[in-house]
Parts: sequence; structure tokens; C-alpha cells
Amino acid sequence: LSQFNINEKLVFLSESQFWNSEHQRKYQENKLQKVIKHAYDNVLYYNELFNSVRLKPYDIKQIEDLEKLPVLTKSIIKENFSSLLAKNHNNFKSQKRWTGGTTGEPLVYYSDKNSWEMHWALKYRAWEWAGYKFGDPIGIMGGASIIPDRKSGLKRKLWNQISNFYPLPSSNVNEQILFDYIKKIKQNNIQFIRGYPSSIANFANFILKNDVKTKIKSVITTAEVLTDEYKQIITDAFGCLLIDTYGCADGGGNANTCECNTGFHVSFEASIWEVCNENGAPTEVGQQGEVTLTSLTNYAMPLIRYQPGDVIENSFDCSICKCGRTLPRINRIQGRTTDLLKFANGVTLGGPAFTLLFREFPIEKYQMVQ
Repeated sequence: LSQFNINEKLVFLSESQFWNSEHQRKYQENKLQKVIKHAYDNVLYYNELFNSVRLKPYDIKQIEDLEKLPVLTKSIIKENFSSLLAKNHNNFKSQKRWTGGTTGEPLVYYSDKNSWEMHWALKYRAWEWAGYKFGDPIGIMGGASIIPDRKSGLKRKLWNQISNFYPLPSSNVNEQILFDYIKKIKQNNIQFIRGYPSSIANFANFILKNDVKTKIKSVITTAEVLTDEYKQIITDAFGCLLIDTYGCADGGGNANTCECNTGFHVSFEASIWEVCNENGAPTEVGQQGEVTLTSLTNYAMPLIRYQPGDVIENSFDCSICKCGRTLPRINRIQGRTTDLLKFANGVTLGGPAFTLLFREFPIEKYQMVQ
């Protein structure tokens, strides 16, 4: 972890989660002004955009000033990809990345070293809320591991080994494979499971059906909406703490439930959140709208007022949670839900598997017909 300065960021995040709202706002606006100036000076798309609407970087000082700018969508990014990449992106040790595509539309983007460090530090902070400590064995039922036939690269294998991650692919799953997962969990003393709610719920159903006893301390769900049905099944099977997480690495978005289950704590350190309509106008309190993110950390490809395609209710609660954290909260993430597909041969497949699979091909959109 020290190589990526993730530990350093974790120390910062352990403190910032208790900052008061005034401190949070000052931090965000200081970061915002720097990102805006960098984007204007080094990103052709934003230089032309600012000039077209007759704005200068100093016109964006407060969070509310962002409303002067139009929103950024995935289609706009695809159409203007090269002009959205900072001309000095190599100075920030940038890398090409892909979104998981859990909204059905994967995206290619560039992320710099600092942004990626913050992305992982925020993950680890939420996992710590679940009782996890770095090095604890954790079973992964999601991410790229859902495609078992794809050979992992050396970097991925090393990362899994160092992090003590145990991939439990959630595609091509049948009863024998699920029994093997139980054996793997017990042999390696795995006490934490992270993955898609649909995949974990399918595993939980199997555990309940076969009356299997496990020693799982916490389950961490991600990528899909955790429905009430999935939540009940997972809780019945494992009887442990359940932490639900939302991540949008491309936009810097991160939010997580805590042990008190009082909503999603929004990580203000990595991005500014707005709830807007498709035209960028803020929605009224209590109304639904699209998550609109402004990344505060990614200088390789700054995404300002980016709408990844997720729907939430404009219901930010800035009161102190029962857990003591002061991070603002939202009720729930209402988009990103997918179905679990069950085939006649007993194999089950989570919806995100298709977006991860199809992102390897030049396919813009797809539809499954039964």
C-alpha cells in the first residue's frame, strides 16, 4: 500500500469523516478552484467550453457556481474523448481504465495516480466500517472476476495476493461450484465477502437451502441496488453486518452505508455531488434526479458535472449520524438495479456480467431477449 500512498490517504480519511460541514465545504471549494483552473489551462474541451459561455476559471469559486456549466454525459465524453484528456496527463502518471458498465453503458476514461489512490482509500475506509483490516482474507463475488475463463494479468494476480483477495466468480455458477466456494471460504478463514447483491443473494439462498454454517463477519455489496429482498436473504444466511457501497471511480463518486444503517454517507473528499435533471438544473428537495459529479482528484481527465446514469433522491442530510460521522447522507441509490438470470441448465449469471463481457467488443448498446 505504501507504494501507492493509500495508507497516507487512509489516515486523512479517518480524520475527515468527522469534520464539520463548514470545514467540508472549504475543503471542496479549495479543491474545486484548483481543478477548474487546471481544466481551463490544460484541457481543450473545457477551454473551448468556458470561452463559448464567456466564463473564466475565477467565475467558479463556490459549489453553486457549477450550475453555470452544462452537464457532461457519457456520449459527450465518447464524442470528445481526446479533447477531454489533459495535454499534460502523463505528468500525473495517468492510466487508461474502463468503468464496470453496471448502468449498461461502459466507459473508457483516464485516471491519474492520485485519483486512483483516493478511490482505493475510500473503499478501505468503508470496509473498515465493516470491521475489515488490511490483509484480512476477503471473498470477491464481482468485478472482473465474474468472467472465470479470462486469464488475470500478473499485476492483478499480485494485487489479489498482496491484498488477500479470493475471487469467487459469479458467472457459470452451479451447485458444485457453490459448494467449492464454501470449502474455499472455510479453508482460507474468509470472514468478509464483497460483490454484487444479486450474486451474493444467490449464494445466500444456496447456504440457506443447504443449512450451511459460516463465520462471515460482514458482507459488503456494490455495483447494483441492494433491494429489500436481497438484503433479507443475505441477512438471513449470514446473520452479520451488511455494508452497501456505491462507487463511480470515473466521476470520483463514493458513498457507503455504515453500521447504523441510516443511509449512504457521501464521501465529500473525492467529488462534489449534485442532484440534477438531464439539463443540469438542480432538482427540488425530495425529488429524484441524476447523480451529477465533479471529480476533485483526477487531473488526467477532469470530469466536471458528469452524469454517469445513476438516479437518487435529493435528500441530503447533514446531521451527525448515530455512528458519529459527519459525512452528509442520502437515503438510497435508486438506479443501477439488474436482474439475476437463471438458465435451464442450473447456471446463474448476474446482469453486470454482460456489460463486462461486451465491453471487450465495439458494441454501443445491447439487449437480451428471452
